[in-house]
Amino acid sequence: MDKTKRRLTYNDFYDNKVQKVRHHLNDDQNTLLITSIENLSNEFFYELFDYLDGCNIFKAFSNLNHRFQQLLNSSSLIFKLELNTLTNESMNIYKKSLIINRHKILSINFSLTFDIDIFYSLFPIDSSLTHLGSLVFERINTNVLISILAKLNSLPRLFSIKIGTCWTLKELSIVYQLILALSMLKYYKLSSYNIDLTNSLPMIANKQFSPIKYLLMDHCSTFKELSAILSYTPQLCHLNFMQTKKLHPNTDIISPITLSNLKHLSIHAHHLKFDEFEIFISQISSTLKVLFLSTESEDINYLDAILWEQLILKYMPQIEKFDLRYYETIYEDFESPTYFNEPHHFSTSFWIERQWIFEAEISGSAIIYAIRPYKKRWYEYMEDDIDKSSIEFSESIRLSITYNLLEESYESLIMDINRVLNVTLIHHLQTPTDTISIDLLIQIILLLPQLNSLKMNSLSLDQSTNAHSKEMTMLYSGSKKCKITKLYLEMMDDIEEIYVLMTLCPYLAYFKLNSLYDTDAQLFLRNILAKITDGYNDQLRSIYFQVPAADDVMVKRFKKMIDDEKLLNNYTIKRVVDYIHLKVK
Repeated sequence: MDKTKRRLTYNDFYDNKVQKVRHHLNDDQNTLLITSIENLSNEFFYELFDYLDGCNIFKAFSNLNHRFQQLLNSSSLIFKLELNTLTNESMNIYKKSLIINRHKILSINFSLTFDIDIFYSLFPIDSSLTHLGSLVFERINTNVLISILAKLNSLPRLFSIKIGTCWTLKELSIVYQLILALSMLKYYKLSSYNIDLTNSLPMIANKQFSPIKYLLMDHCSTFKELSAILSYTPQLCHLNFMQTKKLHPNTDIISPITLSNLKHLSIHAHHLKFDEFEIFISQISSTLKVLFLSTESEDINYLDAILWEQLILKYMPQIEKFDLRYYETIYEDFESPTYFNEPHHFSTSFWIERQWIFEAEISGSAIIYAIRPYKKRWYEYMEDDIDKSSIEFSESIRLSITYNLLEESYESLIMDINRVLNVTLIHHLQTPTDTISIDLLIQIILLLPQLNSLKMNSLSLDQSTNAHSKEMTMLYSGSKKCKITKLYLEMMDDIEEIYVLMTLCPYLAYFKLNSLYDTDAQLFLRNILAKITDGYNDQLRSIYFQVPAADDVMVKRFKKMIDDEKLLNNYTIKRVVDYIHLKVK
């Protein structure tokens, strides 16, 4: 077995994913039918062991037979340990099997509170752990953690440490001093929900730099504390940082730092003003390729496309991926900050060339504005129906409503949509995963005259006579202003819903429907095509609907119906898995 190959599986320490067990059987006549576990290859078992805790491996496979004993004794075996309990049985296995195989341990996950003296008597931390590359600490006592960290410099191959949920941890400087002193460490992550953390680590003085390349600070911190840590890590290429405390201009001074290898920066910030973020970026001499920024702030400058363009060109000219999430929290008596720019600045050539688009989301408790790389929308997967060159990134702004709508929340939703319209135009709408009423849908559409596509879960029609009359009046008013050409309905309870939507959207060109059952499919298709024949929705060119029982026989039946009843002259119809796709030419 190629030991190097197996070790490389774990070398991707920042994306620690266990490889899948694979066992390929040849189809040639010499292949033996595997009827016993004994016939499985050694490679199969070594990959299986990747899923198992070392204690369980020795517990299950020791003393079975000579073949498995050879596997356990082989130098090709490397394994991980999950230290989440210290039972008498596990302690016996540690004493009997694991201590003599210490040099084969690849990673250890500490997730228990234990007597440190008992642990060291079983498992001393020293240079005999020649393969140990990764340590994970969860729910571990602070004193125990510091005691272990102090001994890690003796490990010759330790490249990754993760520390999580240290509720008792108050002062981080001791932990960071021990971590930054490790000569082989490349990856370090510290997570804590404690909001009272402090870090009095001083700026580096002795030039004994840390080799850390991946630093994930998933805990409360300040820019001043970050600056001190970064002074130790000149090789840093990936930084995640959480800023949750307001900056104090007199104390939170960000010192200039050269991080020539920094390519990936992710910041989650609270109360951070745009100009404060700009100062931080200006003080880091780097060649950023990726920037993720999530911020909860009342500074409307985050939505100023011109300011972003200037900042990127000046301090991040090599950036390739930009992802911003700006949270505007909604509360009682909330007043949106005044936005003075035209609502289309994120549609200039600067943004279009990079295919970075502006989007908005209303979650109920917040309005979330985002700038992110463009991803294909649902209507772009309808095969070759849409000319890709016609996709206008300047008209790609989508509004998503992501909370369930109760009737008492309609008014606040309309207010929130108007807040969004102060910032941007909307071209695409995605409604919640529950039902939306027809009257609310029409109100929303009337607010969004630029709307081009609509994706919705299901539609509710009021069946009462008075309500129906009101709906039809609104429907007529809405249809005169509705410019929607692409519609996706995920669920349908009554075919009347389709007729209402087609009436509301007279310019409809692309229509997709999920969850249409066989008993409804032929009637659905006949009635839709009859509307086209009668001159309604005569721009409809692509119908894409799901029938769970779809097969080629069904396609032939639909084709016969269309031809016999002369519903269409020039068209194609085919099955795509369990979807029927009808294209009118």
